[in-house]
Amino acid sequence: MPWSPALLSCSIRSAGEFSAAVRRGQFAHVIYYGHALSGENALLPAAGQRITPRQLAQALSGTSVTHFDILGCRSMSVAGELSTLLPQVRVGHLRSAREDNVETDLKTGEVRALRIDSQPLFHFESSPK
Repeated sequence: MPWSPALLSCSIRSAGEFSAAVRRGQFAHVIYYGHALSGENALLPAAGQRITPRQLAQALSGTSVTHFDILGCRSMSVAGELSTLLPQVRVGHLRSAREDNVETDLKTGEVRALRIDSQPLFHFESSPK
């Protein structure tokens, strides 16, 4: 797939913010970098918040997104359910825990460096009929 220059990096705290962000532009590939909830089959964008696969499907439905990767621990079940709700979207997930390193300025809370653990990304995608 050719590289698309459209890029949006943002912090989301709810399903509504996720939906607004993906509808803000014409994105073919969206990457969620964050936590998933163990035992609840949902993403954890912020403390006390959750985004279910059904909410993800509603947010992505009708957009130009054809590829959605979830880079978070315990993301396989969320990806699996999302792929059944949106079979036209290729959904990526991790099979093991991430060990990332984030360096922040303790005074400002600003992220100074982010080193993401390199590991394979697995995909659910529809099969040709």
